[in-house]
Amino acid sequence: MKTLHESHPSSGANAGRLAVTDHADSWFVTTDPRRLSILFAIVIGLALVAGSFLAVGLVARPLGGPGSLAREDLQSLYTMHGLVLVFLVATPVIPGVFGHAFLPRRFGFDSMVLPRVGLLAFHLLVTAVVLFAIAAVVAPGRAGWTFDVPFAIEQGSGLWLAGLGVLFSCASTVCAGACVVATVAVGGHARRESGTSVFAWAIAIASLLAVVAALTLSAVVAMLLAERAGMSSVFAAGAAADERFASWFWLATHAALGAIVVGALGLVTEVVEGARGEPRSADTVSVACLVALALLSFVGFGIHVPGRDVSPFGAVVASALAIASGVPVAVFLARGWSRLADGTVPLTPALCWVIAFAVCLCAGGIAAAALAILPTATYLDHTTYATGVFHLLFAGALLSAVFAGVYHAWRDWSGSEARAGWARFACFLFVVGALATFGSQLAAGWIGASTRGGPNLASTSSWSLVSALGGVVLGVGLVLTGWNLLQSWIASEGEARG
Repeated sequence: MKTLHESHPSSGANAGRLAVTDHADSWFVTTDPRRLSILFAIVIGLALVAGSFLAVGLVARPLGGPGSLAREDLQSLYTMHGLVLVFLVATPVIPGVFGHAFLPRRFGFDSMVLPRVGLLAFHLLVTAVVLFAIAAVVAPGRAGWTFDVPFAIEQGSGLWLAGLGVLFSCASTVCAGACVVATVAVGGHARRESGTSVFAWAIAIASLLAVVAALTLSAVVAMLLAERAGMSSVFAAGAAADERFASWFWLATHAALGAIVVGALGLVTEVVEGARGEPRSADTVSVACLVALALLSFVGFGIHVPGRDVSPFGAVVASALAIASGVPVAVFLARGWSRLADGTVPLTPALCWVIAFAVCLCAGGIAAAALAILPTATYLDHTTYATGVFHLLFAGALLSAVFAGVYHAWRDWSGSEARAGWARFACFLFVVGALATFGSQLAAGWIGASTRGGPNLASTSSWSLVSALGGVVLGVGLVLTGWNLLQSWIASEGEARG
């Protein structure tokens, strides 16, 4: 049993502190923020490993020749790979892991403001993991992670479980977002004289956006499941129904992806501030950039449905909003990069990953411009070009930000430092592998490689080879990163026992 003792933010010497006394031995029912951040990291890390193994089949398939996977198996791999990495890794990682790891320390708290809500978010995420695992074993769906209609209505039981997993993941996002926003609100009030950090602003804005997106996506997926049960006909067969579902789905999902980018920008800023040793409150321009990006993410979903029955004016507006979303990101990065330009900050492992984040984000953002310009967007629709852009942003950039945060928090988690040389080498391999793997998808998509029926580069064998080799290098970088962190943890445990 864990008891929570809260003092009012304005009460004497303990102003703004939340004292937590843990009487429980079990980590699974803990409300200690450090333990919760580690628990989230373990579960999300295992999901990342599973999603990466699923990706191996997608990358290796073009090299498999006559013995390669059947089309149905490839579609199932594609579906589960996307579901796992989007809803079990990308969405929960920043609020779940780094919200609990950094926010209490930033505000001088001993706990999050709603610690049991944060624990509930973890349990809901574990439930989603279990549902996805059962879906993968029993009957993987073949409708893609975007639940393409009408396939998502017609296919078997695996999509029921996957849909329920998405609902539990969305519920976890809502709980984690509420916990983060409440902590930032109370902490910001308690420290209003010294100001609130960029990270606190970013994760609060990202959490608010993610909560709205999760609630919207839950409604859409619930209607889809109701239709599968014969209790609704909102997405009945037909082109209009397909467009309706795609529009509603991307309204929610594009906002969620925007929340991920906002959170990642805040996370790398926290790492840079920590490396400089000069914590500072957020400036107006940085906060305005984050708010603008969040708003543009919510209203710019139309770029995901090119070629559909959209008016010319609507298509132009969607294109303009998508292009405009790059402006606040560029301004934010320029201001952040100036903090490192003087060269006085040592190149720590965490900062290496910050640089990797900037490289992948800029590469993905520049490539994404072709998907925002109407003529090229129509040409590149349903090609591996869009797949490459998505992965540069949400595999390359997001994972780089996550590993930057992990290295930044590692001493607090494990009590030891990971080997800096191995960390830098693994980061280099990761960046090279990401650019090769996803850059080859950009090139193949530009010359017509299609993703219909699951991503493949079979018609562009040279780019297929580059993609596969890049995937191997990227995988080695990830394995080395995991090995470096794990061996430092084992070494610290050995020293503690000794």
